[in-house]
Amino acid sequence: SLESYYRTPTDIEEAIAGVYNAIYTPNVHSNESMAASLMSDMMLGGGGADDKSAKWVDNFEDPQDDTYRDMWVQCYNGISRTNAIIEKTADADFSTYFSSPEEAQQFKDQAIGEALFMRAFYYFRLAKFFGGVPMIVAIDDPRDVARATYSETFAQIASDLKLAIETLPDTSFPSIPTSQYAHANKWVAQAYMARVYLFYTGYMTNIESQATTELPLVDGGSLSATDVAAYLNDCISRSGYSLTPDFRNLW
Repeated sequence: SLESYYRTPTDIEEAIAGVYNAIYTPNVHSNESMAASLMSDMMLGGGGADDKSAKWVDNFEDPQDDTYRDMWVQCYNGISRTNAIIEKTADADFSTYFSSPEEAQQFKDQAIGEALFMRAFYYFRLAKFFGGVPMIVAIDDPRDVARATYSETFAQIASDLKLAIETLPDTSFPSIPTSQYAHANKWVAQAYMARVYLFYTGYMTNIESQATTELPLVDGGSLSATDVAAYLNDCISRSGYSLTPDFRNLW
């Protein structure tokens, strides 16, 4: 329960695993890459009679109420789990599990920052498919809250990413522990900020028929292209990651 869990580093690690587990969607059309590819020119909508649902997605039709239900449910499962980690980890005392207060604080920063990134990840996934969605950003938030606007949704995404960048440990590759491989870190949060900025200020801005070069924040501020470029330059110069010298090596 919320009262008995989130007390040890193992609890937090298991809870974070649950956050990533919510990426999985049972229904093929709730798989983000599959649905997005069908909606683009990257994939045909199927050829046979049994490919009827693929043709619907390809043609931007939604004759069934639950075509993308699994994506909706799984995203909010992930969001609910991140909310619990963000709130409970902040209050937890891990001092007895680490050799120094600094190590305990770094663990907390990683957990909270990672959860913030993943909350932004799930809201970004929802926004790409549904536009503005209900904002549930605390354990006790009502589940029947009204749908937020498109801009309000992206303000939450950007604010979560900004706080994640400021919270996550400043550890560069290859110093990142192998146990943290495939986990979100400061650098992926910076990269995602650029992706979110380009998406919001690009063609999808037409959802509200108001072109902009600013990415809004919850507190009323905003991020400019210069701000986002600074995140990218920091990632490029200090993350320790680099592009593979031969693209074919990716495969």
